[in-house]
Amino acid sequence: MKKIELMLILVLSCTQGFSQTKEGSTTEADEFWKTMPSFIPWGSFQGKAIDTINEVPIYAKSEADLLRQFYFKQEISYELFARYLREWGIVFWEKFPTDPRRFEWFKMTTVYYPPRYFADISEGARMMGQIRKNNGVVSIDTVARDIWKSQYVKFRNEFLTSTEVTDKDKEELLHSELDYPLKYHWRAKVSDKPDFKDWFEKANYFVNKYIPNLKDANQNISSRLLMSMASSFFQQKDDYGLNEDDLKLIIDLFEHSESMVFKRFSTQMKTLLKLQEEPLQMVAKTYKGSAFNLKDYRGKLVLVDFWTLGCSGCIAKMPEIARVYQQYKSKGFEVISACFIVGKNSSGEEIYKNEKDKIKEVYNKVGANWPMIYLERTPGEKKNIIWETYGFVGVPQLMLLDESGRLIHYNGDLLFSKGGLERLVEDHFKNKN
Repeated sequence: MKKIELMLILVLSCTQGFSQTKEGSTTEADEFWKTMPSFIPWGSFQGKAIDTINEVPIYAKSEADLLRQFYFKQEISYELFARYLREWGIVFWEKFPTDPRRFEWFKMTTVYYPPRYFADISEGARMMGQIRKNNGVVSIDTVARDIWKSQYVKFRNEFLTSTEVTDKDKEELLHSELDYPLKYHWRAKVSDKPDFKDWFEKANYFVNKYIPNLKDANQNISSRLLMSMASSFFQQKDDYGLNEDDLKLIIDLFEHSESMVFKRFSTQMKTLLKLQEEPLQMVAKTYKGSAFNLKDYRGKLVLVDFWTLGCSGCIAKMPEIARVYQQYKSKGFEVISACFIVGKNSSGEEIYKNEKDKIKEVYNKVGANWPMIYLERTPGEKKNIIWETYGFVGVPQLMLLDESGRLIHYNGDLLFSKGGLERLVEDHFKNKN
């Protein structure tokens, strides 16, 4: 891709903490640093309101109409800014290769404002405007992306080996290298897949460097985030273009890790995948106190909705579930709400006062008229057996089971795509007939 013309946006720099020269004097590097692009407000371009712009650069002309629409303004503004910032910083690094502020720019362009390199910014903006906005097949400027990859190696090496960069900043960079490829996996073609071997090597390094005594997936924020990323390979496999063989390779990588948490995760994912062949078993008590056995629902298409009282996203999903249930229950569609009981903390105090009563309130407010069960902790255990067996790292968790009780969809479009639940249920009954 032809290098983007540098847009020098004359606003106050948002950066802080860079080195100072003698009072009252400035260097060439200081003057150049002042020209760093600051974040462009949503819906503006070159510091002007979109509606007042008569001319835009040649690479943005096709977006002129889209820029006047709110969401497209946001996404296009971001992409333009991110590209300007990256191009500006490459020049700064080349001109002032010993200035410590180059590391500040590098962190901004990799951790906070990485470009997505859409070949057509308007097409990318349309994709970003969808509910499932972070993954998909879209035209990518692979030339520009690959040029940056080669430059990145040099910048990264200097960043990670410099004594001028704090350990915290290095940790943030390494964390972003794990997070970004999964959170924003845009594929130039359907056959593109994340490099999960490279991801695993970096994950192993991250654990050994920053969580050397990792014993539990919920040990701290870093461990929870890391395991959430790992589980996304299985939750969003279709988004990443992964097949069953890929998932088995990923499990094998985790199984041969030195980390006990990774080894445990491999066992949990094996167990999860077995649900495609063996029915899910679940026995519990309903909120009314009666016995519940999932086996009794064989012959039905069943959505199991795992949630907790403190999960606002879980509760926000329920009206959609209710709507689909009402529409398809006559065809044999059933819903089971499985609520994990949080109970007491390590000090013996209830985390939620009158937890079960509040769960009933949510259930009634949503207007749910399907079974709702409590999943309580096994005595002496921190988590419920279902949570531990299938490696849940958070909620909601949605499982769609066929008439034999086997898993046919796990999260993915069920959870992340607007209308995904209805589409999958409808497709199931169409294919069945």
